[in-house]
Amino acid sequence: MTSSFYETIGGFQSLGQWKGQENVMNVLAMYGLNDNVHKLQLLQYIDSNIIGNNVRINTPWGSRKMIYADYTASGRALMFIEHYMLNNILPYYANTHSDNNTCGIQTTKFREGARTLIKQYINATDNDVVIFTGSGK
Repeated sequence: MTSSFYETIGGFQSLGQWKGQENVMNVLAMYGLNDNVHKLQLLQYIDSNIIGNNVRINTPWGSRKMIYADYTASGRALMFIEHYMLNNILPYYANTHSDNNTCGIQTTKFREGARTLIKQYINATDNDVVIFTGSGK
């Protein structure tokens, strides 16, 4: 990744700037993949990074590998995404309603950058609005 992506919090990096600098394959390259990765290899890599992928549960028929099939609202956590969050987002995570401290401002920048990326990915226009809803319940 470019050094500007890792600038100090004083730079108030926006994830909206991220799209122009990097793409998914560049991010995955940080974790051992490169631009020539075959789709099957990419899927295998993602599958191998699912947290809890090999969990076994006790059933009336004995111990079985857990199969998670409810991706409607929540998917399984991925190690490379959690690693990124742990190192790049969570150290600065704070209440987005606070604009009187550095971490609150940075978290607001992260959120607004995410909103910008979503608009770009769905080809939204300036007349469209991305609204984050729900509380996870």
